[in-house]
Amino acid sequence: MALTLVATAQATNANSYATHVEATAYFDGRANATTFTVTTTATAEIWLVMATARLEREGYIGTPTSSTQRLQWPRSGVADVTGNGLDYDSSVVPRLMKEAEYELALAIGNDTALLEDTGLEGFVNVKVGPLDVTPRVGRRGGDLPAQVVRLLRGLRDVSLGQFHVVRG
Repeated sequence: MALTLVATAQATNANSYATHVEATAYFDGRANATTFTVTTTATAEIWLVMATARLEREGYIGTPTSSTQRLQWPRSGVADVTGNGLDYDSSVVPRLMKEAEYELALAIGNDTALLEDTGLEGFVNVKVGPLDVTPRVGRRGGDLPAQVVRLLRGLRDVSLGQFHVVRG
């Protein structure tokens, strides 16, 4: 069964914040985005849905605007981070949230293992005889790329935990 991407704000069946057309327009002209722009629509939509699912694991400022919406956005009571003194429109998903989805979808396309556990999360160090394994600092399963973290600054409720950043 083929995936159906649903990017309707407040929908009970939404599985993405943005459409494939929006993501493609965002990446248009970017040399480092060819992974996304040259893949099939079906594959790109899978990456968008995967990115949304990962972003849904974060906690955000404000409250969902509908008790029946499937995704966390749109939300009410969230100040626009551009400093204009206004709140984001509570009927739409903010541009920064969509851009975070695009960037994470691209990162997933470039490295499909990005969201997988490393297998070493439960260990600080493993030593068996002469074999000594110490995981690389900063890489944990499900970490968000630094660009995604930057885009979500001001949207995420930092009291609910901290981002783990993948350098790269």
